[in-house]
Order: sequence, then C-alpha cells, then structure tokens
Amino acid sequence: PWLHKNHEISMRVCSLLINTPFMLPRRLPYQSSVLPWRLPCQPSMTSSVPRESDDELLSLLLQRAVQTVCFTARQCRDPPTAQWLARFLEPGDGFEQFHGFGAMPLPWRDYLLQLLDRPTQTIEVLSVLQRNRGVSRNNPYLQPKPMTYSYELRPPEIAERVMLTARTIASEWENDLRVIDDENDAVWRERRANVTGTDDELRTTLPAFSVAWTSGSASPYRRGNFDLLLCLLTRQAAVSALHEYAAQPRKRGDFELLRKHAASLPPPVEELQRGASVAWLHALLDMPITLRTGAAADAGAGEGPTLVDPRAIVDRVLEYRLSIAQDWIGVLGKVPDYLLGIKREHLLDRMGVAFDSVDEGGMENGESCT
Repeated sequence: PWLHKNHEISMRVCSLLINTPFMLPRRLPYQSSVLPWRLPCQPSMTSSVPRESDDELLSLLLQRAVQTVCFTARQCRDPPTAQWLARFLEPGDGFEQFHGFGAMPLPWRDYLLQLLDRPTQTIEVLSVLQRNRGVSRNNPYLQPKPMTYSYELRPPEIAERVMLTARTIASEWENDLRVIDDENDAVWRERRANVTGTDDELRTTLPAFSVAWTSGSASPYRRGNFDLLLCLLTRQAAVSALHEYAAQPRKRGDFELLRKHAASLPPPVEELQRGASVAWLHALLDMPITLRTGAAADAGAGEGPTLVDPRAIVDRVLEYRLSIAQDWIGVLGKVPDYLLGIKREHLLDRMGVAFDSVDEGGMENGESCT
C-alpha cells in the first residue's frame, strides 16, 4: 500500500542526501539462518538432554505446568495440594497467579528431581466450616467452627501430574508456534491501521491465535501461556538481532537503539501485562528514522553516514522470531524424551548408579550386548 511506498520514497531521498546507495531490507532465509544464540558445541535435539539455550523455554514450560496443576487442584477441591505445590521450595504466595518469567526457584531439571525425591508426608489442614450455612451470614451469635484434619501428600505423584501437564502444554505450544508468521503479519497490519487511522483491514482479518479455534480441549491457561510464550520468543529474537548488529560496525546505530529499547523490558521476576510483546514492538515502530554521522555512524570505520530505521529493526526481530519459533517446535517435540530422561536419572540415583555412567540404551559404559 501507499504507506510502504511513501516509506520507500523517504528512504531514497535520505540516501541521496548522504550519498550512499539505497537498499531495501533483505529478508532472512528462515530455514538456513544460523542464530547467534545457538552454540555449536551443544548437544543436538536427538539427545535426551536439551541444549542450554533451551533452558528458558523449558523453565517457562515447567512454571506454567505447575501453575496449571495448582489451578486444577483447587477446581477439584484439593486446596492442600495446591498450597503445598505453590510453596514448594518457597517460590512465594503469589506464584499461582503470577504472569511472567523466572518464578521457578530452581532450574527446571533440579526442580523436578527434588519433587520426585520427596517422600510421602502428612500435613495438618485447618478448615473453617460455617455453622450458619443456609441462614444469614451476618448473625453475630453463629461463629465459624474450625476443624483440623490430616492430609497425606505424595510428591512423586504430584510430580507425575506436573510432567503430564507439561507434555500437554508443550503439545499446545507446538501448534501455537505455527502461527507466528501470521502474528508477525498482524504487527504490520496494526501499524498500518495506527498510521492511516482506519481499521478496515483489522476488521476484515481474523486474529492469528484464538483459543476458540483450537481443536480438542485446551489447558486452563492456554491464552496466557501463549502470551508469555510470545513474550519470551520476542526477547530471544531481540537478543539474536543484537548479536548480529554488534558484529557489524555500520549497524552500530541499530545496535544502540535496539539495546536501549530492550532495556525498557521489565525484568523476568516482574509481572507482565497482557500483550507486552506487541506493545514493545509498536513502541519501537513509533520511533523516528535518524541519520548518524561521524564516528557514531560506523564506530570510526570511516564508511560514512548511516540511517537508523526502527522499522527495519522490527522487521529483523520478526524474522528472528519466526526462525526461533521453528526451532522451538522441534524442542517442544522432544519434551516427552526430556521428562523420561529425568525419571531415568531419578531412578538410577535411587539405585545408586551414576547417571553419566549409563548410555542411552540403558547399558552401563563398558558393557555390551552378547
């Protein structure tokens, strides 16, 4: 549309003013891109042990699984289990309703191993029964009657429920990540609507993600889960773009702008507003195009002035977002194997066998089949 055309004309005029050739941003080949955050020495996804670069994704997955188990326990009138799990290793009283990252007190593998290793325990539960059920609650002569009873908790069974829920959410995320390309298009549609002042395109286009369109039953927090997944995906994409810009002297302006804008993101331990990733991208799109000259343009390389276009930066971030999403689909498909590896490690620890001394086939190193 005319908005993109006018933007292209302004870029051409600026290129004539600074006497540099004009080039439109080239899109990344998603399948062949090598992401800067990927370490080549890390194990491949064929292993039962995930890569270190996937820890944030798997930690978020475990956090949402634990929160979902707490919710379902309360729905099934089992508040003791919900309270015990929410306070396991002291993550905090507001853990069940927390909408953000970094709420787990331990790395995701260590958390599950400790939960599996806890023995059965009996706790005392204090319940308050209303003696005036069926009559007025404001009667001052009828006071609540407290009642105490014993409740048996089996942490290994709770761990099984958490891992089963994690597998369900991972399967949902596999499907949800397939609409990231449409989510990226939605960013530009909303941008055009904000600039032109018309919402015709928005009204005639369906949203990329909707719980109502998902097949089968959805987990209780699926909409919130996708919102946090999109936030984490956008963070990782911004980090990847920063790595790329840092290696290019002529992209110093892009690097500094993106780094400054990324610093405005709330820290992981803070509550996130719904749609935080979309708001962050639109705030970056609202910034003007700037012209950098002198040493600030290319870190003293002497290559002349450079343009810093926030729209080109957003386009790069969205390209990385799609590329990382395609990688995460493979990671989430391996979640059942990762969880099975944790159970295997726990079982071997109970048997007194070192986990590293047993290969993938269940044989101790040095043994062979005859």
